[in-house]
Amino acid sequence: MVSHPVADATGGPPGDIELRFSEAPLAMLSSIELRTATGEDIPVSSKDMGKNMLVVVPQRPLKSGSYTVKWHVVTADTHRTQGTFAFIVR
Repeated sequence: MVSHPVADATGGPPGDIELRFSEAPLAMLSSIELRTATGEDIPVSSKDMGKNMLVVVPQRPLKSGSYTVKWHVVTADTHRTQGTFAFIVR
């Protein structure tokens, strides 16, 4: 999985979070969560962008701080994979 922002990045608040996979994810069987360093859930909406990519859009602007993305996907060939990564907003 490749993401934008990349794991451990520091920068301005992203407008959206992109996750690219080596196989096509099934959006209806996949989930992506966004949390603050204190564990607060940030509401997001997600979109299947095709080309093996899911995009998550935070429902409110991200403030300065550390965030964790936790994801799990089921791919078209029914493999399940999961992971987490963090980034920092200045």
